[in-house]
Amino acid sequence: MDDNFSAVNGDGRRQNGSDLEPEDFGATERQIPRIDSGEPEKPEIVYEDAEPSKREAETEESSPDMDFYFETSDQKPKKTQKAADWRGDQRIKLGIDGLDEMLGGGLIKNSVTGIIGTYGTGKTTFAINFIFEGLKKGETCIFISLDERAEMLKESIKRRGYNLDAYMDTTFFLIKLDPTDFTLAINSIKNDIPALIRETKASRIVIDPISLFEGLLPDEASRRLEMFRFVEMMRDEDCTLLMTSETDTQIPYASKYGLVEYLVDCVILLRYVRASDLSGTHLAVEVVKMRRSQHSREIKPYEIQPDDVIVYSEASVF
Repeated sequence: MDDNFSAVNGDGRRQNGSDLEPEDFGATERQIPRIDSGEPEKPEIVYEDAEPSKREAETEESSPDMDFYFETSDQKPKKTQKAADWRGDQRIKLGIDGLDEMLGGGLIKNSVTGIIGTYGTGKTTFAINFIFEGLKKGETCIFISLDERAEMLKESIKRRGYNLDAYMDTTFFLIKLDPTDFTLAINSIKNDIPALIRETKASRIVIDPISLFEGLLPDEASRRLEMFRFVEMMRDEDCTLLMTSETDTQIPYASKYGLVEYLVDCVILLRYVRASDLSGTHLAVEVVKMRRSQHSREIKPYEIQPDDVIVYSEASVF
């Protein structure tokens, strides 16, 4: 691994490795192929290939303030849209009941997923659940943090009831990158992370948040090129990648730089839903996109509890 790369051990020490030279990126923005997410399964509004401005306008017309309710026995039974199980691909569960059901049984193995949400929606919590679901199954997992300090992240994990010490530096590797050091972060993500994946045979990888990596790049053309090459590079590894991203400040349904949702195979959107009478704010999850699979297109409420994330699959948002 590169001298600029460091993995945080359980005792706080850092591991350094061999020096690797970054690739020469001489291509221009025009050379980047457009990522086509395929035809939608049903004739509904799908934003996989829409321009952000068009997506924003259509969403404003079709998404007023919403409430959610739970069906009770005195109500007429209502059909709940459930994703059919896509049996052609092996599934990787996130470990969140209700959400795995919406995904048709989980993420597709070796796919790339983006969890997009504003502050306070639980992006990191969803990512931790994804990691520990793999650890419980005996998989090796890597969590790359560009935001939270390693010690703070460890404490957050322990507060959720996970026995971190049982996995640390054996099947779980926590890596903290400094997003303020351009050379360190770029070289580590492009060169050292793939080498670590192959060395440890890790099957689940989290980058939290990828939007900080995007922000290191100087302009839109460089950002598109580097992100495309990074995602394509990760597709060559035998692992399932989950990346979190902040939302755009003007478009709450898009990632910060508007690239993640076009490059990844699956987009999970987390957001606030305010009641029409302003009596409260709830959290809602939506599977916006999923390549090679049928999936639920319903919006479901969820709660982040001290030791669990609960998606209320029998509740409806309207």
